[in-house]
Amino acid sequence: MRNAGRASSAALLLGRALLDQGRFDEAARFAQIGKEDSDIDDIAGDSEWRAVEARVLAARGELKTGETLARDAVELAAATDYLEFHAYARLALAEVLEKAGRYDEAASELHEALGLYEQKESVLAAERVRAKLRELAREPLAERD
Repeated sequence: MRNAGRASSAALLLGRALLDQGRFDEAARFAQIGKEDSDIDDIAGDSEWRAVEARVLAARGELKTGETLARDAVELAAATDYLEFHAYARLALAEVLEKAGRYDEAASELHEALGLYEQKESVLAAERVRAKLRELAREPLAERD
């Protein structure tokens, strides 16, 4: 598995899955593997490890560093034609912004991700983003109560 391209991709996919399970320390470990093992010219991998790490940092309350990494991930992914990586980077940025209480900015990033998933015709991913947008629309209201 230590073949650079394959190990990096597998580690980052596993990191995503661990994040979705709330296993942040393990996800951080796999983000590090993805970072160390990505090919030098692998822009998608460079974007992906930053997005995974940004989500880990956001979960730990390290919002400033998380936001910086997430914005870097978006910038890298936007320079490619990999719609999935670009959308995922935007989702990571939205997550950081939401944790920082910046709901309008988070919603904007979610809309950008939604557009990318729709362009890719990724129906399931687009529906997940729509559900997140609905959830986010209720969140600020609940905090005001």
